[in-house]
Amino acid sequence: MHLECKHISKRYGSKLVLNDVSFTLGSSGLTLITGPNGSGKSTLLDILQGVTSQTSGEVVIDGKFVKRKIRAQVLLRQLQEESLYPTITVGEYLDFAKNVHSRRLSLQKPKRISLDEVYLKNFKALFKTSKIEEQFGTPMRLLSGGQRKLVVTVASLIRPQKILLLDEPFAGLSQLAASQLIPIIKNESKSRLIIVVDHELHDFQYSCDRVFHLREGHVSEVHQS
Repeated sequence: MHLECKHISKRYGSKLVLNDVSFTLGSSGLTLITGPNGSGKSTLLDILQGVTSQTSGEVVIDGKFVKRKIRAQVLLRQLQEESLYPTITVGEYLDFAKNVHSRRLSLQKPKRISLDEVYLKNFKALFKTSKIEEQFGTPMRLLSGGQRKLVVTVASLIRPQKILLLDEPFAGLSQLAASQLIPIIKNESKSRLIIVVDHELHDFQYSCDRVFHLREGHVSEVHQS
């Protein structure tokens, strides 16, 4: 599914947060949007997700304007940690993420899962490095910040949406864990569009197909050498 931002602007009162942001992305590939804090990255994600509306411009998917309420069917934004249930375990959270379309967590207790589950096999080394493999029965709130971020990122990657928005997926991860996560995200981007937002450029940019920089509401593409 192709994603296009057409002249997106967002104003909060007298403050112009996004100013005529335009870009077109293909149905697959890995895109990085970077920029300092306060540059408009989170606002842009909110608009793409449909959480908030733009002041002007359009979000177009496959050549069609898509209403905000319908975007969630094809576009997924990585959950924020404060959205987690306070007592949900790592295993329950991952199982819920995989089966969210077939049942609600509050209505049926998820089954016990392990790293042998087909949809988790690609993450075995990563979970071992981050010391998560033995904590599937541990409540998410008891994990470290980096561990929670990693579980939330993995939960996003096992969902089926064709457009995936990842918000600083490497925050709090060790260098080794980050180096293991990068090729997993890259491989996933072969079959769908993944947009990663981060506040700084780092080695991850060289794995990306396209890189955009946001500053004071303006977007520019960074051409890789």
